Amino acid sequence: MPRPPRRYNVGILASVLVHPGFVEQLDHPDASRKGVITAIYYLGTWTSYVFISRAASDRLGRRFAALAGILVTCFGTALQAGASGDGAYAMFIAGRIIAGVGVGIVSTSVPLYQRCVMICGSAWGCCCRRRWTNG
Repeated sequence: MPRPPRRYNVGILASVLVHPGFVEQLDHPDASRKGVITAIYYLGTWTSYVFISRAASDRLGRRFAALAGILVTCFGTALQAGASGDGAYAMFIAGRIIAGVGVGIVSTSVPLYQRCVMICGSAWGCCCRRRWTNG
């Protein structure tokens, strides 16, 4: 199983968690809520690795699974960006989980797709022919 990009995510989030606008929108979250915000993302990636990524790649193919993962990640990010008001914390948490699911799909399907393209020389090369001819 590939590792999620932990350092980048936590590095960016560290600067977001202390931003005055963020703190105000989420009603001054305490340390435990900030910890949940940081950690809950990995629940989404784990869930994706265990239950979703393989099924998505098998049904959609690696190329379209990666596209679906990107769309899921964008949706989760939009939820995080739009979090405001009374339910801002819950909306942000939901967005973090959904974005984690999307990143899990992308990080499992893209390396395999790249390998297929590298071996065959084109995206619709031998890997795709093998998929259609071998059932």
